[in-house]
Parts: sequence; C-alpha cells; structure tokens
Amino acid sequence: PNKPSQIYFKNINTTLPIPKQPSKRYPNPSTIPSSSINSESKLEKLSIHEIAQQLPQIARKQIGCRFLQKLLTQPTTPNTPPNSFANDYFFPNLPPHKIIDLSKDFFANYFIQKLIQHLNLQNLTSITSILLSDFLNLSTNPHGTRVIQKLNQVISPHSTLLNQFTNTFSKHIHQLFNDQHGTFI
Repeated sequence: PNKPSQIYFKNINTTLPIPKQPSKRYPNPSTIPSSSINSESKLEKLSIHEIAQQLPQIARKQIGCRFLQKLLTQPTTPNTPPNSFANDYFFPNLPPHKIIDLSKDFFANYFIQKLIQHLNLQNLTSITSILLSDFLNLSTNPHGTRVIQKLNQVISPHSTLLNQFTNTFSKHIHQLFNDQHGTFI
C-alpha cells in the first residue's frame, strides 16, 4: 500500500514522490543536469514534477524516451488508469511548439506517438489541432510522418477529428504525393 503522495510503478518496482513544488535537490527543474537523463535508474530518482518539467529534454534521449513510454503505460497508483500520466502531467507541460518539435525528433517522436494513444478526448482534440496546424511540415518529415500516421489511427473512431484530418489532408494531397515521406500518409 502506497501513500497517496507517491506514484506507483508496477513494472518498474519503485515509487516516486509527487511534490507540490519542485524538490530541494533541483528547485528549478530547468537546472536538472543532462547527466540525470543518462540512465533509467537516475530518471527513476526524479520526482514526477521534475520529469514533467523536463519532458522535451528527457524525450530527446533514447533512454529517456523509453522511460517516458513506460510511464505512459503504468497506472499512477494501483487503482488509477494508465493514461493519468499523459493527461495530468505530460500533456499539460508541453506547449504546442514543443509538441511539433518533438514530433520531428529521432527519439522523441516515439514518445509523442505513445502520448497520442493515451490522451483523453479533450486532450486528443487539442493535440490534433496542434499537429494539423503544421500538417505538411510534419507529414514530409521522416519522423513527423509517423506521428501523423499514429494520429490518423487514433482519431479514426472520432468523426469530428477525422473530418478535420481529412480536410487538412485534402488541402495538401499533391505535395504529399510528391514527397517520399508524405506518401505514407
């Protein structure tokens, strides 16, 4: 039994405190040294607040991206759904321009794809608007095209979102047809 002030990671076999404010070790999360991202054991020592504040930096590293993907599939406590990290901690800490940047990153695009899968409808609607705002640029990027493909898969049951996607797609169909990455959309 874990205290409510901790997050339980079932497969990682550890708990992380959820501070209301940044930890004393790193009062300003932007001061977290990049050496803290070089191993999973170092990442596990960070609070969820520190992780959430450093998402772009963590997601761009292979070990960090894998760690974040594990967090997305884990419940925050034994009785909560796995997508709480996506909706409560990760998505609110990613400004739109960072979502687009991470979508084009070699490692971080995998995190964005997994994030899309775990968002609730409200956040899925928001990320759809964000990604569609730079649709052509993302669709013609080798990593961004995979994010757009995942978005298309996830939103397909939601007719309103799918209509937005289809309208945006139809505006750029000729450019996509002539691009080696765009043809995958």
